[in-house]
Amino acid sequence: MANNYQTLKEIAKGPKNLQLSPKQVLAKSQLDYSKKVLDNIPSNVDSKDKYKIWKRETRDMIPHPDTIEEMWAMEEKVYPSNDFKQHTVNRINNSIEALSTTLMKSDYFKNNAPTWPKWLRKTYETDIAKIRTSVQKKNVGLARVNNQLATEDIMTNIVGQKNFKLNSTVAKRVHAEDTFMAMQLGFTTEITTDDDGRISVPLEGSLAPVYSLDPANFPLVDPEEEYMVLEDTYKLIENIIDPHYKKVESDYALLDRKNTRTLAENIDRLGEGFTNYHSNFILEHAKLSPDPVSVINNGIGKIINKNIKVGNYTSSYDIALDFVGKWKQTLDVLKKRSS
Repeated sequence: MANNYQTLKEIAKGPKNLQLSPKQVLAKSQLDYSKKVLDNIPSNVDSKDKYKIWKRETRDMIPHPDTIEEMWAMEEKVYPSNDFKQHTVNRINNSIEALSTTLMKSDYFKNNAPTWPKWLRKTYETDIAKIRTSVQKKNVGLARVNNQLATEDIMTNIVGQKNFKLNSTVAKRVHAEDTFMAMQLGFTTEITTDDDGRISVPLEGSLAPVYSLDPANFPLVDPEEEYMVLEDTYKLIENIIDPHYKKVESDYALLDRKNTRTLAENIDRLGEGFTNYHSNFILEHAKLSPDPVSVINNGIGKIINKNIKVGNYTSSYDIALDFVGKWKQTLDVLKKRSS
């Protein structure tokens, strides 16, 4: 093509163009060549043919930001009628309408808009913004779905482990956060629970609970991802661990009831250091019984009997007074709990 030869000549000129990049030199030479083509078309050539000749000679030119405005102005000048802008908009509209998906339209604007003059970009700036937003929303939506699918896959493996057992004294939300942070560090099926029921990862030959790791090692989360994490990931992890957490809570509650009963039934065996806790132990046991008054009477009775055996009373009056005092103490504790 003639303008390629012209480009070589421009580059060969040397010093004057040393400050221009090769693309800028090419753009200038193409612009000069376009003008020359237009000037060399005989004046007696029909306007439509003139436009065809000019388009044919310039169709392979590479658009450049430095010359876009001039090239489009030149095309408008050589166009055979005065409706060039409207014709251009109609042509672009037809091209866009022929595209069936938002992504295809987005690609069209992405590939073509940079080659347009300001007036044409201004015409489509609202359409471009809407399509860009739509594509972004679709990408975010797809990312959220993929994130959930990946999280479900990882969590299925984690909770399926034989030794997976959560600490029920730690909030379920905390377990979810620890699990997510472990995933952020790149751990997947290695995530498990330690002997204390905390989410842990293998580190230097042993299990390290995630809460003990240095926060500086965790990657930063951008606002969009943070929203996705709060809205999707934590909730999803919580839902997946929920039945396991409830089972542990249930097991813990059963064990706690058993321990409470054991303490209450053996309250007379406790040392002096537990005297202030007698009422609490008795009340905890009473809550589990259909006959709480009998439980309280029995508990206080055990303590009274122990004191009788060791000779803490000098009379029946002292026994009765202590029994009433312990009932009052128990009722005071109950009142504090209710307030």
